Amino acid sequence: MKLPTLILLSALIIGLLLSGCINTPAPADQSDYSAFDYVTNIDGFNKDALYDGVELWIAENFKSAKHVIDFENKEQGIIIGNGSVSGIILDGGMVKLPEDASFKMKVEVRDNKIRLRAYP
Repeated sequence: MKLPTLILLSALIIGLLLSGCINTPAPADQSDYSAFDYVTNIDGFNKDALYDGVELWIAENFKSAKHVIDFENKEQGIIIGNGSVSGIILDGGMVKLPEDASFKMKVEVRDNKIRLRAYP
């Protein structure tokens, strides 16, 4: 075999071997995600104080409380909104992909208790 043919053949074999190593992960099916449910007791706070605290938390941790909140009722102690988190890194081994995650959240407050539900 001539040297240029040997180099071309070697390059082709190396190219085929390496092309199978680099790929992006398949997009996840929505059924792979489950809802997040968190309930905690906070002693010493009534429903109104907890509700005001949740509103303040939303305003401080999301870009705009007006754009996040879909429904709010202070009498029932319910806030429903849309959240998003940016800068999540999906690590597929050789490839790291930055992603954003969007979710729906429902916060219910009662005297001394908060329940947070988040789901895709």
